[in-house]
Amino acid sequence: MALLVSSTIACGKKSAPPVTKEAPVASAPIATAAVPPVASESAAPPPVVDDAIEGEFAHASAFTLPEGKLLPLPKFKPADKDAVKAHVAALQSEFEAAVKEGFKEISRFNASFVPATYITMFHEGKRGARLTESEPNVTMMIVAEGASVSRETLARLRGPTGDEGSDEPYTLMQTSRGYFIDGGGGELVYILQRTGKPMYGESKGLSIQCKGRRWNPADGTVGDGAVPDYPGRGKDVDGDGINDFPDRRFTFELTGWGFHTNPNRGELCNWDLEQGATIDVLGVVASSGKSAEVTAFYERRRKAARARATRIRAWAGTDATPKTVTRRAGDLRMTNDCALDVAQTAAELYVYARTLGAGENAIDEADALMKGFALKPSACGGLGSHGTKPANPPDDHWPELRKALLAAKIEALATDSLPAPSASASVAPAVPSVSAAPSASK
Repeated sequence: MALLVSSTIACGKKSAPPVTKEAPVASAPIATAAVPPVASESAAPPPVVDDAIEGEFAHASAFTLPEGKLLPLPKFKPADKDAVKAHVAALQSEFEAAVKEGFKEISRFNASFVPATYITMFHEGKRGARLTESEPNVTMMIVAEGASVSRETLARLRGPTGDEGSDEPYTLMQTSRGYFIDGGGGELVYILQRTGKPMYGESKGLSIQCKGRRWNPADGTVGDGAVPDYPGRGKDVDGDGINDFPDRRFTFELTGWGFHTNPNRGELCNWDLEQGATIDVLGVVASSGKSAEVTAFYERRRKAARARATRIRAWAGTDATPKTVTRRAGDLRMTNDCALDVAQTAAELYVYARTLGAGENAIDEADALMKGFALKPSACGGLGSHGTKPANPPDDHWPELRKALLAAKIEALATDSLPAPSASASVAPAVPSVSAAPSASK
């Protein structure tokens, strides 16, 4: 029975984390993309492009909060011996019952600091003479938290194309800050994470699924806890002494196109990886909701986007046809036809304006910035064909992105939410190809 408590964590760590030390507080660096300009094909080289023009296009590793204070996790004491004994006794009874029913253990890991143990078990189905008489395979997890024990059926994860994925077990997630995120009110949240791999089809995409467990060290209780998209990147933005987390306020996929690299899976939750090239607008999930500090955060984000837009227009020119620019094949983030960073900045202008309560004219700045540019993935050497393309793929994705911006429900700070403004006469209303990403709360 002692092995049940001392078993190693299935996510590759050799032992449970120490319980008397604070988790490390090193923050992930903010990703940047400083790309030197190269000579134009014309005789006169184009003006130097300020590095600040480069946006946070599509790379999940870039989603950090540049503002705020990184707070240390509180200290806590390990579980007492009586709690461990009660945990082992309850777990052993349920485990023996499952074995008698024909289940076999696949893997287990133990969070000794709670105490909590998670055992994944498999029961092979039987084939009957007819399909209706067959019994399916069953993968389940024994969830033992403290003296409470239950069973949870593990459904198959599916890849982004709908292919059935493997029945991989949950593991304990360790971020750059350790095993916990600050849940506020004296509670901590640890995360169970698993990755689904498609078994069929051409897609190589992966799907990450996370479960948050909210633990109160004072009384040992465990319950469900919300998991942010980026659990290792919390900072106190609003000054209330609780870590806040970045989230995607808006995301748009360039259907049929993808990157050749993956984001850091150890920092992400509830993502379909490699789903394609996206334009994402970063926000913050603040524990205090609306506050002067959060409002100031978005005002600074909007100001930075406007400054970047001014530099883009100064470089491109004010007429309808921007100056020609040639970039190296590996960069291709901002050319006349491959205007990825321009579209990123246009989306930020709109989303931050709506967040701060701007009206229907919020789209005007985006339109003015995109004048003369096009969002054509086929012109981007850094992007490749991904998955199944639509029957009639658009050559220029900006009209689709524009419609998605107008139709997205973007939560505003001034009110609970702002309705999507009606589209202008030049662009008819349409259902967007992607909606605003749901906000994660703590």
